Amino acid sequence: MRKNILIIDDDFSLRKVIQRALSNSKTLIVEVGSISEAWVLIEKESFDLIISDVVLPDGDGLELVKKVKKKNSEQHFIIISAKSNLLTAIHANQLDVFEYLPKPLDLNDLTISVNKCFIEEKKTIKESIDDQKLPMIGTSYVMQEVYKKIAKITKTDYSVLISGESGTGKELVAKAIHDFSQRSS
Repeated sequence: MRKNILIIDDDFSLRKVIQRALSNSKTLIVEVGSISEAWVLIEKESFDLIISDVVLPDGDGLELVKKVKKKNSEQHFIIISAKSNLLTAIHANQLDVFEYLPKPLDLNDLTISVNKCFIEEKKTIKESIDDQKLPMIGTSYVMQEVYKKIAKITKTDYSVLISGESGTGKELVAKAIHDFSQRSS
C-alpha cells in the first residue's frame, strides 16, 4: 500500500533533497514551505507521516504538531530542526513525535526513521523481531545507538573491528552486520 508523506520546511533545497531521498514506488511525497500551506493539505488529505521543521516563516512546527494531534492523535511526525537544543528535543518528546532529528540532517538517519515508523505502524516490536530474525534485542538508548551504527555500516564495504568486554554481544553485532549487508550471500 502506498504511503503518503508530507514534508514541511521553508528551505526549498532541503525539501527537494528529502523528497529525492525518500522517493520510491511505495511513497507519495508532497512538500510545502509553510504551516498555512500544510494545514490546507492536512484538512483535505490523510498523511501516514509528516516531516516538519520547527522554525517556519508563519509559525512553530511544534505548535502544528499540537494542532494536528488534537485532530488525529495517531498522526506520526518526524521533527527536524536547526534549533537543536535540549528544550526543543524535550518539547518534541512531550508531544509524542516519532523522531526528533537535528540539522544538518543525516539522510541515512532520516531514511531509517521513516522506515522504522512504517514498520512500527504495521507491527508490534515483537512481530518485527520475529519476522526479521534479528540476532539481538533491546530498546535502551545505548542499544538504539548500536542499531544506528549497524545500519550505517551495512551499506558500506568497510572492514569493521568490534571490540568489547567478554559477553557483551560482539558476535551478535558481527552476525547482524553480516546478515544485513549487501554481501551477505
